[in-house]
Amino acid sequence: MARGAGNGFTLTATADGSTIRGFVIRAFAADGINIAAGSDNHTIVGNYIGSFNADGSNAGSTKRNLSEGIQSAGANVVIGGTTVADRNVISGNGSPYNIYLSTGANGTVIQGNYLGTDARAPRCSPPTAATT
Repeated sequence: MARGAGNGFTLTATADGSTIRGFVIRAFAADGINIAAGSDNHTIVGNYIGSFNADGSNAGSTKRNLSEGIQSAGANVVIGGTTVADRNVISGNGSPYNIYLSTGANGTVIQGNYLGTDARAPRCSPPTAATT
């Protein structure tokens, strides 16, 4: 499998109100999901983001995204939810940040996700060999 160039998903200022649901987002050269400044009101739910197989098991470090799982500068973004179906599993990315919120990410809600583990939580899948 070749590594994808850039981000897995990029939401620009013209993509307000998008939903990303039900994907395995792995093996990209940058972020799994990148939400640009001015790109607001998104919902990110039910995804495996990082070094995962479709069943949520660890696919190994060669399948990871090379930067963050989710990087957001957009406002009012919902990442995860209160049900199992809305939970994101985010781990094994190249950056030590599974979710990185930058300036402008006001009103973002992060809830119910498994971070730094696989779908069977609480097993730990560190993002890089240097991170313990």
